[in-house]
Amino acid sequence: MKLKKILLYSFLLNLYAKIAFAAPGDPWESCRSGISGSMDYDCWICSVWQWISGLLIPVATLVLIFAGYLWMTSAGDTNKIDKAKEYIYGVLSGLGLLLFSYFLIYNFLGINTLASCIWH
Repeated sequence: MKLKKILLYSFLLNLYAKIAFAAPGDPWESCRSGISGSMDYDCWICSVWQWISGLLIPVATLVLIFAGYLWMTSAGDTNKIDKAKEYIYGVLSGLGLLLFSYFLIYNFLGINTLASCIWH
């Protein structure tokens, strides 16, 4: 139970850091173009993908560490090993979906979300 609290606090700290250290003002200001201020949707999609992946990757890492810890401390208990395997499969499939979403965005929309889209 203590490890779950540590994971929760780590996630909340990461979320707080993303919000607290965000640039002041309009977060989509760099995505607006021209005098009319119309939205550049490529920049918007890139920014949203980077923000979501910035939250999911640390959480996935923490869950993977927790699953490894659970497996190591299972002492041969098959229920704990199966639960650890479920966590590991879940994390790897989630990261696979994140990678697949990058390939979809890059190949079908032509947006390179791994490049720095905000400062173009």
